Amino acid sequence: MKLEIKEFVFLISGAAVIYFTFTVDFGMILINGKFLQNYFTLAENREFIEILTSWEPTHFNWLIFALGIGLICVGIFLVNKRSTAN
Repeated sequence: MKLEIKEFVFLISGAAVIYFTFTVDFGMILINGKFLQNYFTLAENREFIEILTSWEPTHFNWLIFALGIGLICVGIFLVNKRSTAN
């Protein structure tokens, strides 16, 4: 069975939202630390490596994560509804 566009959009959007929740802190380190302009040499930047190795997450945005899970569930529900209707 092939996915319809709306099913695909829900599934991919949910996955993207979940991915965002796991990577937002790394992005903020890049932006706030002004490391973005040297993105391709970060592996050699001692200050960046020190920040990354000593960083501990203090929070996680569970609400946005739950939104991503919800989007994926809607996508799965739509696929299931269409497949059982046939």
